[in-house]
Amino acid sequence: MSDERGAAISVAGLSEVLEKVTRPPLITAMLAVLLSSFLLVALLNLAGTTGPTNDDGTICCGDFTAFWTGGWLVASGQGPQLYDLDLQVAYQAEFVASNGGSFQPYNYPPTLALVMAPMVLAGYRGAFALFGLFSATVLGLGLASVWPHLDGWRTTARASAMMAVVAYHPVMATMLGGQTSAITLGLICAHYGAVRKGRWVLAGVVLGLIAYKPQFTFVLALW
Repeated sequence: MSDERGAAISVAGLSEVLEKVTRPPLITAMLAVLLSSFLLVALLNLAGTTGPTNDDGTICCGDFTAFWTGGWLVASGQGPQLYDLDLQVAYQAEFVASNGGSFQPYNYPPTLALVMAPMVLAGYRGAFALFGLFSATVLGLGLASVWPHLDGWRTTARASAMMAVVAYHPVMATMLGGQTSAITLGLICAHYGAVRKGRWVLAGVVLGLIAYKPQFTFVLALW
């Protein structure tokens, strides 16, 4: 009987501890530390990025080489040939494959290439940094549009929720890897915020921007 009582007390104590550490301000502080660590890793990652391939010849920065290729074609006045795979192969053969990397085709809608075009003027490392900053900005604006609709939430709880989204490992990993997931998530949040406010024109514009990932456009249009 005493063993059962002791076990019950232990479970109750553990529940109390978990209740405290998963609520503000402790969870807020932990998320702040996690995000600070992510920022440090991002800066170190950027410092180690010098070109489209790593020292061992593997492709650097996830799909970013494909995005760079699309941006370069538009910036160099070859936008009409954006989906000319022979041209893409020829360019990457000089820019990427010579360093041991493999071909990464640009197969996204032209919207993304237009966004990338001015970034390529900053060089590969600069463009990678700008792309990361752009991704973070879109995600931040999207989350800000959701903020007013967290009805009944205290400010610290809202802040913790927003920080938890950014600190979610897949979000951080895709941002470090030069992916578009953070941009997509930010646009989805912005679409939700616009719909909740009844700003249908803005919701339609955001939906159009998400069209570079047509599967999400289809789902959101049905919603």
